[in-house]
Amino acid sequence: MKHRVLTDVGLMSTFVHTVFEAACNAGASDIHIDPGEELVSIRFRVLGVLEKYEEIDKKLKDEIIGRIKVLSKIRTDVHDRAQDGRCTYSFRNERVDMRVSIVPTFYGENAVIRLLRPKLRRDVSFEALGFTAVQQSLLEDVLDRGKGMILVSGATGSGKTTTIYACVQELAQQGKNIVTIEDPVEYVVPGVRQIQIQEKTFPFIEGLKAVLRQDPEVIVIGEIRDTDTAQLAFRAALTGHLVIASIHADKAYGVVGRLIDLGVSKGVLPLLQLVIGQQLVPIHDDEGRLISRKGIYEVLSGELSDVIRNYS
Repeated sequence: MKHRVLTDVGLMSTFVHTVFEAACNAGASDIHIDPGEELVSIRFRVLGVLEKYEEIDKKLKDEIIGRIKVLSKIRTDVHDRAQDGRCTYSFRNERVDMRVSIVPTFYGENAVIRLLRPKLRRDVSFEALGFTAVQQSLLEDVLDRGKGMILVSGATGSGKTTTIYACVQELAQQGKNIVTIEDPVEYVVPGVRQIQIQEKTFPFIEGLKAVLRQDPEVIVIGEIRDTDTAQLAFRAALTGHLVIASIHADKAYGVVGRLIDLGVSKGVLPLLQLVIGQQLVPIHDDEGRLISRKGIYEVLSGELSDVIRNYS
C-alpha cells in the first residue's frame, strides 16, 4: 500500500473518490479513516487485515470527514455524537453501496466505511471454503432434510456470511423457495427473494413476521442478535421451515448457551440440527506476504443432543 502525506485542501473531493477507487481495486471490505495526534491514517481491510493506504496532515481531517458526511447525507454540523449514513460509488459501471459510521474520538471524528458489492456474487462450494468431506456430508444431509435450524457462529470477519451464502446457493440449485432477511444484502443470488432491512421504516422483527406469511421453505436470517429474533426464528423452525442464521459465539459448543442467554426455551432447542463454528487463518507466501485466508471449521450435529442435555 502507498504511504504519503497529502496537504492540499483543494484536492480533497478528488482524493476521497481516489480512496474509494483504490479500496475497490484492492478488494477491501472496509475503509478506516482514523485521526491521530499528527496525521490522519487511512487503512483498508483486505482479507481481514488492516493495511495502510495513506496518511494525510491532521489539519485536513475535518475536510475529509466533511466530504464523506456530505456524500452520505450525514449532518455536517454535528461532531459530538455517533452518526450513520449511506452513499453509493460507481466503480467500472458497478454500483458499490457504502455504509458509513462516524464516531467522535479523542483526536477528532473517525469514519469506517463498509463496502458492499451485491453484484460481486461469490460462487463457492463447501469444499472450496475448506470444509472436510465429513463436515460437508453432515451439512448437506441437514440441508436435504429441509427443516430445523442451522446456525453459523464465529467472530466478526470470520466468514459467516460467505458460509451462509454457500448454503443458499446449494438450496437454490434444488429449486427451494428461499427468502432472506439481511442488513444489508451483500451478494445477489438469482432465484432467491432477498429482503434488505431498513431499521427506521422496515425493522428486522417486522420483516421476519412478514416472511412467515410468504410461504417460504427456507428462511435465512442475517444474524440472531436479540431475544425477539431468536424466538421468532425457532417458531419458524417449529412450523416446518428450514432456518439458517448466524450468531455471535466464540465456538460452536457455545451456541446453545448463547441461545439460552437470549431467552430461547430449552424445550425447542432440539430443533437445532447443526452448528458451524468457524475462524479464518492467514495464508502467507514464501516471502511472508498475506495472500489469502483459510477457513477452519467445527461442525456439530449428532453431538448437539448431548450439549443440549447438559443445559437441562
